[in-house]
This record gives sequence, structure tokens and C-alpha cells, in this order.
Amino acid sequence: MGTKASYADNSVKISSSRMSFWLVAIFGMLMLGAGIYFFGRLHPYDNLLLGFGMIFTAGGLFFFMSSEYHKIIIDRSQGSISILESSNRAIVPLKIPINYYSLISIQENLSGGPSERLSVSFDISLVNRFGSSLSLANFSNRDRAYDFGKRLQDITGLDLAAESFIKEVKDAGFRGVPIPVENRAGFKKMDNANLTTLIWKSNYSILQYLLMAAILYGFFHIFNFVLLSEIGSSGMNAVLYALFGFICAVFLIIMAFNMLGRFYLLVSPDGLEYYSKIFGRKIGERKMARGDVAFIKNTINMTTEGIAVISRQGVGLINRLLKAAREGDESPMKFFSMADEILSLKDEMLVLNTSSLSISEKLLIEEEILKKMK
Repeated sequence: MGTKASYADNSVKISSSRMSFWLVAIFGMLMLGAGIYFFGRLHPYDNLLLGFGMIFTAGGLFFFMSSEYHKIIIDRSQGSISILESSNRAIVPLKIPINYYSLISIQENLSGGPSERLSVSFDISLVNRFGSSLSLANFSNRDRAYDFGKRLQDITGLDLAAESFIKEVKDAGFRGVPIPVENRAGFKKMDNANLTTLIWKSNYSILQYLLMAAILYGFFHIFNFVLLSEIGSSGMNAVLYALFGFICAVFLIIMAFNMLGRFYLLVSPDGLEYYSKIFGRKIGERKMARGDVAFIKNTINMTTEGIAVISRQGVGLINRLLKAAREGDESPMKFFSMADEILSLKDEMLVLNTSSLSISEKLLIEEEILKKMK
């Protein structure tokens, strides 16, 4: 999704665009219409158009409904950051004091993997004194990123730092801000002595499940009316049906977890514990000791990224990878030699799946972590 920014003397307005999802859906509708028009007259292309038309139409609408629109207004005269978040669930306003943050960071960010060339993009984030950052925007172009950062500095009065590496930030004591969060069935916070338990679930609607089913049927349509009709009666039929059966099983598991599963985050002075739970069974349990917590990356851009809690060892590993990229050797072989380190990075991060949560709920989770970790 794209990010648009407009500037005034004392303010900047950052807004998102979800047009790409609509374009995908419209493209799918055109394919679907062409498939209907040529149905029975252009085999097998008519069924191919119908299948892909369903996939693109339902996929575009599904991701549109799963995404969020944000309008962020940073106003120096009011000393505040106002965020309007709109999704298919609700419209949620939030206001944060500018002085809650102490720094504007232009942070180099790696994308890619050990089997492909790594590329560098630039995250523009607000960083507070307690080691957490709130990502506002991302640019692939260095000049655009720096121009945005300097304009933001003029408006907020905060220091601007162009950082090639992630820095661990330390501060004595934590002083948070009130985060208004409404109680709802999909998000709960429970305090018990020194332990805070946060529980949340995915918030897909019935329509989103129907769209997921439509995507699944689109694949089935291609399997059944294109591939199988071209192959004819052979042993490949059983293989294709088995493959489609596997896809259906994965779909049903995902649907069951989204309907019945929960995410748990336990925060105590000893550290963090994070896991999923369904039918009383823990899945993917991860822990991080208090002394290992070095950096928290939240996001208020137009993505559905989770909150990433990075360990001290993880920060060091990311910085080594950034250093390798800055030295100019971004070839696949260079990073293939670092494959073990890249793969071990996931063990040094807790990535909380907060895609179904509002900005207020994400910030509340961040504050609960900071209260006990700092």
C-alpha cells in the first residue's frame, strides 16, 4: 500500500492508499467477466479466466477488508500526533503527545534472503527513550526518505538521526502515556500481582471467510476444469486431487484457528512468554528473558505487521547484516555464507501477530512490555 504525505507550516498529514487492492479486484472482475462471456466457446481458456478471475477478485477484496486505512496528523501547534484508524471493524481515533518520542530515525532496513540479492529500504520511525520505535513510513529511495525526515524534523522539533545500524536505547524508569482501549470480546488484559496477561484473537468476518472460500474454489476450478481436462484419465488425477485436498486441509486449519484460537502474551518482571492456543493446546511457545530484550519495533504504517521484540543478540546480528550490505557485497553468495546467521535471526525475535488489533491495542501491548522490561 502506498503512503501519501502533505505538509503545512506546523503540521504534516500522512495517509494511506489501498487502491492497489481495488485494482487487483477490478482486474479479477474483468477476467471473470471475460470467462463468462467466452464460456463454452474458448476452452480451456474460458475456465482459466473464470478460475483466476475468482482468485483475483476475492483476493483483492479479502486483503482490502483485512487492511487498515490510517490518517496521521502531526501538529506542532497542538503538540500532538493524531491517528485516525479505519478498518472493516471500526473507526478508532487516538492522540499521542509529540514529546512521548525523542528522536526521528531514518533506519536502513534489509529485505530479501540468503538465496537472493538483499535490498536496502529506509524506515522513518519515531523513537522514544525506552527503546521502542513506531514506524511511520518506508521508502525505497534514499533521497525521498531524507526529505521526508527533514520535513518531519522541522514540524516536530525532534532530533533527526540517520542510523545505519539499530541502537539499543536505555533509560532509567518508564513514564508512559494513557492509552484508551475499549473492552471487547477479541482483546483482554488481565493483571495478577506482577504478571500481566494479554489475550487476543483474529477478527475475520463471515464475508472474509466466504472470500477465502471463493479463493479456494478458484484454485479448484483451475484444477478440475483446466488441468484435469487437459491431462485426461491418468495417475496424475490422484496426485492433483491429493494436492487440492492438502490445500483444503490447510484452509480448514487456518479457518478453525482464526475462529477458535487465541494469542497469549505473558509479561512479568522476569521476561516475556508468547504462544498461540487452540483446544487447550499451546502452539509455538516462545520466551525471552528480561535481560535479553533490547528493542521493540511497533508499526502504524498501512501494513499488518506484528510487533517485533528483538533480543540483544538479534540486534547485533541485524547490524552485521546491515554492515555487509553497506560494504557493497550484496551478492547471493555473500549472504549464502551467512545463511546460518540469517536463519537464526528468527530465534532472536518475538514477532507478535497483532494484525487484528487496533493502534491503541498495539500501543497498550508495547507499554505493558516497557513497564516491566525497563
